[in-house]
Amino acid sequence: MVKIKWFKHFSDAHQHPKIKQLIREFGSDGYLICFVTFEIISHYGDKYLRLSLKKYSKEAISNDLGCSKDVLEKVWTCMLDEDLLDEKFYKEGILYSKKLKQYSDDYTKRVRRDSEHTTEKVALRSRSRSRSRSRSRSRSRSRSRIEVDKKKTPHTYNYPTFEEANNSEFKTYLKSIYPEVDIDEQFLEMESWIKTNPRKGQKKNYARFVRNWISKTAKQIREQQPKPFKPEPPPEEKDNGLPKEKPKLTEEELEQIHQERIALQKKIKETKDT
Repeated sequence: MVKIKWFKHFSDAHQHPKIKQLIREFGSDGYLICFVTFEIISHYGDKYLRLSLKKYSKEAISNDLGCSKDVLEKVWTCMLDEDLLDEKFYKEGILYSKKLKQYSDDYTKRVRRDSEHTTEKVALRSRSRSRSRSRSRSRSRSRSRIEVDKKKTPHTYNYPTFEEANNSEFKTYLKSIYPEVDIDEQFLEMESWIKTNPRKGQKKNYARFVRNWISKTAKQIREQQPKPFKPEPPPEEKDNGLPKEKPKLTEEELEQIHQERIALQKKIKETKDT
């Protein structure tokens, strides 16, 4: 079964260093045997482009090429040294070339995907339709993503260099968020830090770097500011989480309460008798 219809053969293949080495040692026979070997692997090999020498023996290949078996083996040994054939597979009696798969034809690579007429002149579905559909889909996706991003973040800052981040618009934005920080002074400190730390100072997005710097500075300023004064309550008003004790009554107050109870009991008894 044919696995490759054809493979790419560059016009300057004879100038390649590995092919030149074959020509130096074996003349035109080296060039011929090399590319006929690739043709045999492509035509009789399996779907992984591996050809077992049990299936197609060295004697049969040498007869097809019209050369002796010794010359064939010498050329293959040179191809193994130049990495044109895989040595690991060759020891197992298999011919295999890593580069052959890269130079395979469109028929094998695309596996009948949408394209123009192939080398076999078999008309396939036009590529223009598939391309237009894929483009329309990608455009609709990109538009939806942009709309979502606009809803989430109405404006974003992204500066690849510190010089671009040092602009009035970005400074005004930072001053509106961190009014307690001197933005201009902090930019001078950042610039000196970047110059003294060239490795750490390399950032992908300097807008994020500047914002983090200003945010930390604002936090330090807030922590250093004195807290508002709150007068401490008097000792008797302090609440330790325990129920407050009721004030103790004097003897006179207790006697007055006792007399009021007696008077109240008399009134209740009189109302019952009447």
